[in-house]
Amino acid sequence: DFFTREPTAEGVEPPHVAAMAKLRGALDDLATARAEHPGDDLISAMIAAEDEGARLSHEQVVVTTMTFLTAGFESTNNLLTNIAHALAQNEGLFETVKADPTLVGALAEEGSRWDSAGQGFVRSPTRDVSLHGRTIPSGAQVLVHIGSANRDERQFPDPDAFILDRENT
Repeated sequence: DFFTREPTAEGVEPPHVAAMAKLRGALDDLATARAEHPGDDLISAMIAAEDEGARLSHEQVVVTTMTFLTAGFESTNNLLTNIAHALAQNEGLFETVKADPTLVGALAEEGSRWDSAGQGFVRSPTRDVSLHGRTIPSGAQVLVHIGSANRDERQFPDPDAFILDRENT
């Protein structure tokens, strides 16, 4: 249900909202338990991590863990699906990689660029940033379009082509 985005009747909680609340509650309980009884796991490591006296808050540990779980699942699923699409759309690509399995890494790299598993992310700069003659003020919300950046001809020659031996530029 976490990834379902189906319309629901007015006044009915969408399944993904209920699933997110359930996951958040479980991770909140787990982070509380790990704070009291640390283990050899990522949540315990995040709780114990310290940088110049600063530590992650309980909320940051929970939200970061949710991000790891959901983004790791969804992006991997999308990447595999996108690469299957690339193999179907680019004549001879499947045969080339099948003949030389050492090209699987290059297939994953170019597949990630050609059809990014995540198309965009919202970010906020921590300081004013000048970019292409414009200033993005500190704290502003910016929608970064990864899919568009990966097709930028200033960075990637012939950006719409799937080039298995493309140099990482």
